[in-house]
Amino acid sequence: MTSLAVGEKVKVPYKDGHKYTLEVEVTAICPSNEFIGRIERVFAAGDGEVTGGDILDLRGQKMTFKNEDILPAAH
Repeated sequence: MTSLAVGEKVKVPYKDGHKYTLEVEVTAICPSNEFIGRIERVFAAGDGEVTGGDILDLRGQKMTFKNEDILPAAH
């Protein structure tokens, strides 16, 4: 990936016993090859967007992610 920009939407993996993909909006760029993102949507592996359950408590929260964890965009 080239460079990240504030406001850009990216997807990153997340695990809590199950595998998820988080769609996040970049809210800040960190100098340590990381970024802060606000979680907007949660996807379960193979099942599409999650519509219920405790995992949805992540929506709206900000977390720090590593740039290398960004998943490639589907074409």
